[in-house]
Amino acid sequence: MAQKELGVKKVVIFDWDIHVGDGTANVFYDDPSVLYISIHRFDLGKFYPGPAGKHERIGEGAGRGYNVHFPFNVQPSQKDLIGDRDYIYACEQVFFPIIKEFNPDLMIISAGFDSALGDPLGGIGVTPTGYAYMTQGLRNLCKKTAVVLEGGYDLEALEKSSEAMIRTLMINPNDKDKFDELLVELSGVEGTSQTQLETAAQINVRPSFKQVACNVAKVLKK
Repeated sequence: MAQKELGVKKVVIFDWDIHVGDGTANVFYDDPSVLYISIHRFDLGKFYPGPAGKHERIGEGAGRGYNVHFPFNVQPSQKDLIGDRDYIYACEQVFFPIIKEFNPDLMIISAGFDSALGDPLGGIGVTPTGYAYMTQGLRNLCKKTAVVLEGGYDLEALEKSSEAMIRTLMINPNDKDKFDELLVELSGVEGTSQTQLETAAQINVRPSFKQVACNVAKVLKK
């Protein structure tokens, strides 16, 4: 609709919902004007909706390379929850460079907060700080950014995470100091900044996330 009515040529759909947006991916599977990106729980294809979220699904025909899936697995006994540092690593190593090269006219965030800490369905731990970081990074890549609220099954997590996202959008994207102040408030840790979070994500990268990043890069280069 945005392409037809607003004259927008290239659109990014960034999906941080815990589930892969297989319906969205399928709609634009052969469309090179829409870059669909999803980071989602996979569990070797056993997490809903199953194999549709595998990293090899990169589009077809003219749209090949314009579907980017970053699937991760959660072990039943895993105590170190997947969270901010993992999502920030994926953004900085995979998603942001791809989006920058694509150079979109419009960014749409599929804001599903079932990936939030405390959500009973997602079972992982992205905090308001992580959502703020991703929101800031995405809108700095495209000034025209729209947010669409999706899932979220813990009311407190949904409230805090969506508030962090909205407060980020209310800050001038060029005001780095103001955004860093928000990060300190959200995290409750003095010295938290956009630069500090990015550095920590690179230093403390989870081996499984590093492997997925390599897998995605390889399949996109074929």
